[in-house]
Amino acid sequence: MAEAYRRRRRLVLDALDAMGIQYGLPQGGQFVFADIGFTGMDSGEVAQRILSEQHVLAYPGSAFSKDRKDYLRMTFLQPEEQLIEGLERMKVAMANIVAEKQ
Repeated sequence: MAEAYRRRRRLVLDALDAMGIQYGLPQGGQFVFADIGFTGMDSGEVAQRILSEQHVLAYPGSAFSKDRKDYLRMTFLQPEEQLIEGLERMKVAMANIVAEKQ
């Protein structure tokens, strides 16, 4: 299972890199905090947009701490196929958010 989690973590981190989203490197857990502060929106707004537009769940960091309002909390426990699909959908939603900002 450890190798499966390493692969899944790498999928998520590579997708975030491709989207230009910075993150904290997970140190043993199954979650990634992705920095979406560049959007100008708080994490609740971004999470809601991703959910409503692409049906992908990312938790707002603000649900865990007010200091995390610029972060999304993402897990990599799902099977690889689901992660890939979800990350592709998230990429579309984030592209829409960034395009609106410009």
